[in-house]
Amino acid sequence: MPVITRKMFFGCFFTLTLAVPQISCAEPAWVLVDTGASTVKIMEGGSVVAEYANISIGKSGAATLHLRGDETTPLGQYKIMAIHRDSRFGLFFGLNYPTADHAALALTQKKLSLPGYKRIAKAESNGITPPIDTVLGGAIGIHGVGGGSLLVHNQFNWTNGCVALNNDQIVDFDTRVDIGTRVVIQ
Repeated sequence: MPVITRKMFFGCFFTLTLAVPQISCAEPAWVLVDTGASTVKIMEGGSVVAEYANISIGKSGAATLHLRGDETTPLGQYKIMAIHRDSRFGLFFGLNYPTADHAALALTQKKLSLPGYKRIAKAESNGITPPIDTVLGGAIGIHGVGGGSLLVHNQFNWTNGCVALNNDQIVDFDTRVDIGTRVVIQ
């Protein structure tokens, strides 16, 4: 029986470890919505892999706290909770707005009741879509223009609080994101 020396053992071990596929620790793709620059970027770590210009947001701009009917786009961190492929906007990527952070801010500002806060926080802790029937509203997402006017889209912020891309952009966006993708609106 051949004798295996320490050098042979570690040489074989080193060779075997090199053959194991490397596991990437890179952050998965995420979305950065820049309301000031009117852009949406698909990011991988700190690198931009796709950028969509001339987006539209809420008619009343962006706000730290969005209330139902105020036509602002809420700033914050979200994740894609649902993808609707038959929306009137073509594609609709539903976000988990309102989050518990938004609910806490609204509670502090006495705009939301404690039971409303608890419902939103419970939905978040259970990983389900938050209720949309509180003063914070809901159904905020990223969508296309659908059958709407591209001329209006190109000249005005026209949504009720969502982020809108043109129809070609939203089709490309669909190939780069999925349920659970992190979205930062700033």
